Amino acid sequence: MFHLVARASFKFSIVSIDHSHPIQTMTDEIQKLKTEGNAFFVQKKYFEASAKYSEGILLGADDNPILYANRAACRIAMSLYMDALEDARKATEIDPTYPKGWFRLASALEGIGQYAQSVTMYEKTIKVLSELPTPPIELKEECEVNLARARKAVVPWTGRPENGIEVKIDSGLLPWQAAEKILSESSVVSRSSAWSIFFANKDFMEASRKLKEMKRVSTSENLQTVKARLGVLEDMRNALLRDSRVFRVQESDFLMKLNDQVRSEANHFKAWSPETGPEILQGEVMKRLWKEGWDSVRPALTHIVRHWIIAGFVISRVGNNFQLGVEFHRNALNMINWGRKVWRDVPKSERGVIFDLSFRRGVWNMYLDTLMGASAHVGIENLVLLETIFEEADALLQDLEKNPYDPNDFDHPDPGFKLSFFETIKGNAFASKALYHNMLGNFGKDRKVETVRKHYTSAMELYILAAACLPEDDENHPWYLNCAYNFVETANAPTSLVMDVLGKIRISVPTMQKIWCQNPSHTKKFREDVYVKLLKIEEHAKSLIAQEVITLEGPFDWSIIKTLPLV
Repeated sequence: MFHLVARASFKFSIVSIDHSHPIQTMTDEIQKLKTEGNAFFVQKKYFEASAKYSEGILLGADDNPILYANRAACRIAMSLYMDALEDARKATEIDPTYPKGWFRLASALEGIGQYAQSVTMYEKTIKVLSELPTPPIELKEECEVNLARARKAVVPWTGRPENGIEVKIDSGLLPWQAAEKILSESSVVSRSSAWSIFFANKDFMEASRKLKEMKRVSTSENLQTVKARLGVLEDMRNALLRDSRVFRVQESDFLMKLNDQVRSEANHFKAWSPETGPEILQGEVMKRLWKEGWDSVRPALTHIVRHWIIAGFVISRVGNNFQLGVEFHRNALNMINWGRKVWRDVPKSERGVIFDLSFRRGVWNMYLDTLMGASAHVGIENLVLLETIFEEADALLQDLEKNPYDPNDFDHPDPGFKLSFFETIKGNAFASKALYHNMLGNFGKDRKVETVRKHYTSAMELYILAAACLPEDDENHPWYLNCAYNFVETANAPTSLVMDVLGKIRISVPTMQKIWCQNPSHTKKFREDVYVKLLKIEEHAKSLIAQEVITLEGPFDWSIIKTLPLV
């Protein structure tokens, strides 16, 4: 299930792996594999070390907590926290007196942002250590440091989104209502964000309607159970992949009901635990496929991917835990990519819709968006994360180029399908690459003037491309153009380009406001102020051109603009 927790940045100091355990015996072959794994671990070759421990487990040491705990340490080092979680739990089940099993479990929980649970597990580790004749001092000290850090990270959930979607009931239309009004009043609405928000809201409202029908009933044993309709998660997933801006929490028990719905559908489809990481899940899927076939695997696997998609969004946007949101979305994307490779010749009717290109692209876009959110929360100058964002955005653009939109590839695509699964995603990818260059210009190690200018020029060009991918009435169309405008001076752009950007913003804003600024509670006031300022700059620049103070072919006179009273 997904629970809302606060987020804190941290870096693990990996306590050494175990080389022995008093109650465990191993064959010479398994001992050799463990020794080789330990050597790789010391060299920080975590993937190779994990493979050695896995081989030892497969050879018959599946009752050895050391190998599971050591493999968990490797997976924590590689940020594969959910896979590490399964290994650590297995280690504690095999031997509850083994402290490193509990320590790895606590570390994995901290890694996915489950700080309250990690506190409990760190405390359990200390308790187990205290019962040993000679507890390892290094492990005890590391555990105490981590426990203090996890305690500090725990913040009670107040029920109020810190970085999510907050909708108030005010006068005026919300975007999805404005979109419906626009589409109902005109028989011909071409390229408009109204289409994407309208169809996304249609799915969201269907999910909400079914969720409201949920009932709690008492069994003959006086136990409480949930009676829920199937299809809520499918509708919610479709809404988020279409246009996540429709998501809102309007009722106090909405998230609680959504959690109950996840449990209900998981039980119905006999799905695996969402805390199962992709690597372990892949093995479990293949086992069930061999025993029970596609009719059992398809709905169960579809459910866990849906869960990861929805949980990643809710936890990051509402719970403000982008770290765990990234983990969920990465898991979903990894499973989809794995399935597309392993079952590339299996028809969709067997393997399911989650392996379709457009579905994968929607999840990929959501993963990229969550990475962008994470970059703002861990410190935007985090260059490692920025490199990941750039690589994912670039790969996504290559995918779009390799697989362009063809209406013949889909069964009766609605008017908003191309916008949701092609054009908007392309715009988001360009904007992500623009952010990368923007941040390198601000924080990159190479501070040469020419290098910084190149980054800012690239950012300007990419933001212009991002805006061009979106309809003029999308709220991000004029905003991306504003982002481009912020770099035109540093990029030494000619007056003609400056005026082109300002003119497009002027044309876009009124059409955008018809959908995105009809409701006072939804309006982004700071953006409105920016657009007013840019309109005044354009008007003044026009007068300078008319007076021949500046020319379209020549450089823009920023000294005059900077002295202009804008408010």
